Amino acid sequence: MKKILALLLALALLLPTVAMAELNRVSEDPVEFTFWAAYNPTFQTDWENMKCWKYLEEATGVHIKWELYTLNEMKDKLGITLAGGDPSVLPDAFFRCNITDTQLKKYGPEGMFLDISKLVREYAPNLCQKMDDMNAWGSMLDPETGALYATPTLKDSISSRILPNFYFNKHMMENVGWTTGAPKTTDELYDLLVLIRDNDANGNGDPGDEVGITSNSLTRIMNLFSGAFGINNRGREDLCVDADPADETKVRYVYTTEEYRKMLSYLNKLYTNNLIDSNIFSLKTSSMVALGSQNQIFGLAYHSLAAAGIDEADYIGMDEPIQGPDGYKAWNTTDSGIYKGAFVISANCKQPEMLVKWIDNLYTYEGSLLINFGKEGEDWHYNEQNLPTWNDYILDQVNENTNYDLVTAQVSCYASGNVPCWFTDETFPGAQCRGLGYETSQKLAPYTNQQAWLFNFTIEEAEEVSALKADINTNCHDVWRADFIKGTKDVNDDAVWNEYVQQIESLGLEDMMYLYQTALDRMLETK
Repeated sequence: MKKILALLLALALLLPTVAMAELNRVSEDPVEFTFWAAYNPTFQTDWENMKCWKYLEEATGVHIKWELYTLNEMKDKLGITLAGGDPSVLPDAFFRCNITDTQLKKYGPEGMFLDISKLVREYAPNLCQKMDDMNAWGSMLDPETGALYATPTLKDSISSRILPNFYFNKHMMENVGWTTGAPKTTDELYDLLVLIRDNDANGNGDPGDEVGITSNSLTRIMNLFSGAFGINNRGREDLCVDADPADETKVRYVYTTEEYRKMLSYLNKLYTNNLIDSNIFSLKTSSMVALGSQNQIFGLAYHSLAAAGIDEADYIGMDEPIQGPDGYKAWNTTDSGIYKGAFVISANCKQPEMLVKWIDNLYTYEGSLLINFGKEGEDWHYNEQNLPTWNDYILDQVNENTNYDLVTAQVSCYASGNVPCWFTDETFPGAQCRGLGYETSQKLAPYTNQQAWLFNFTIEEAEEVSALKADINTNCHDVWRADFIKGTKDVNDDAVWNEYVQQIESLGLEDMMYLYQTALDRMLETK
């Protein structure tokens, strides 16, 4: 019996290292590389002692010497250093430095960043497989040269890609006598919001302090209704274009469609009847959290309740999308899950194949768990949903003076996002992949847009599109949109709507759509 117990104890001691056993060792002898990294100084000051790096070094044989800069510092440093054109002053690699797509395409061919396309195909089988699975090559390769200057963040996780979810305060629903759960149609939602407005739904004696729907941006609120009105069928990467329903290989400009017009009419109805946040054109995260702390939010359009400072025990999520007046019923709020510029190897690196092997570990389930949660048993365990969750020694440190991100930064570099790895619902540590956020996302998943376009323009195309969008979207559409929602211009008046459409078209819409179509054709051809 003692021998059996001793054997079980020995096996238990081995459990925390199981995840590491699957990682690829890069070098038998210790090797060191210098990385620049962007960090959040509020809670990520000590990267040298962060557990995930110690674990990864133990598994791979690679030690990282970190040079840390805040996001603003990094932006300035990159701008100056890259413009200088001297690769000898660069680190071996850039980790989560928010290098832009334009910088990659400009300074890669100029010899500052390494084209790793061949190295990735030879030494990074996990990354290649994930890029294949997520159809990411067309978005990542330079459209002119076929070069690959960065490895991406890949979110193969519906819960982390849906933004927003839609949550409702269940106590307010009970207080106004609503017993049928989350509203199923836009008409039902309107009727419910009227009840919330008129019946002191939070029961504090003030009949006018409840906010029907809020978020931290107008875009989030509008995204709630895109699927109900038949627009944004290719997700939220670029909300002004989607696929033409008559030919899905063609780009459609969303903001002049009749479907979009009907959505604006509905938003005008909500706004003018005081059913959504009256500050809809100047929403901020801080104001959203302030409303949540005072129990004033009925409907929240956000990725998670915890991130909005709200107790999820007081809310329910949606079981299915809201259906619009013409029968549309979709949740077109997911993005591609592909985020560029996360990890870049400089032309100054002497052993780039080692770094390609090293980063390939983060595109495995085991590597993603390790960098985001640490070791199983020591730092995390599987919860009742069979999802990794932090052990008590982590969670017990969280209090009003020490926030969640500060505590978990002892183990993980995740906070602030854009980590170059492959995420699943299990390995993504954000609040939206746990609890009510996860449950709601899973219910909405069958209704989400199955494709999300991430356009990959050349530098010249990007400059032209940017200039055209400034005139068409920012200076024209955004102004009219505000007037339509406020009701200062009648979106239901054909003459007014036609004037708006004609103004949009006169600003170069045809030229802009040609550029989008060119990029889409290229995307559909690239595998």
